[in-house]
Amino acid sequence: MKKLTAILLTVLLCLSLGACKYVSTGNSGTTYKVTWATEVTSENVGDNADAYFYVYVGKTDLTAYAVEISAVEVTEGAFSVLKYLKETEGLTFEYAESTYGAYITAVGDCKAEGNAYVAIYTTYDDDKNVPGPYTAEMTVDKKTFVTSGIGASSMHVVGGESILLTIETY
Repeated sequence: MKKLTAILLTVLLCLSLGACKYVSTGNSGTTYKVTWATEVTSENVGDNADAYFYVYVGKTDLTAYAVEISAVEVTEGAFSVLKYLKETEGLTFEYAESTYGAYITAVGDCKAEGNAYVAIYTTYDDDKNVPGPYTAEMTVDKKTFVTSGIGASSMHVVGGESILLTIETY
């Protein structure tokens, strides 16, 4: 009976760890825990990587989503993908309308309070911030993210590319 219990416990631990992976940023040494909320991940998508757009949400404990682009009616850039995830995966977020598009004030566990704000990072070159003192870079899930130079409503939804929404302070 003890052997059976030990085997079952081992199998359960292996399955629970299979959904998570740990990666670290470039020079900062920060370790991120990535948990996929969707069955498709950036690693098991195979030859169909260009059919998916990836969204990472959180500070160090990140929830990741793989979204099949053909399932989303993209009318407001990456913000359309966030709305789709709200409907299909229960992603929570808050925003305010502005003349520049949606200003995201909270997403998942990240909430803009005090001197904190929701920062958007991207892997897509056309959406990246121009190099300068306010440009930041991080590596998560073997992908290099750079601060976005545009808002979610203007960001491109391109197959194989990713965005990361996190909380930062100024």
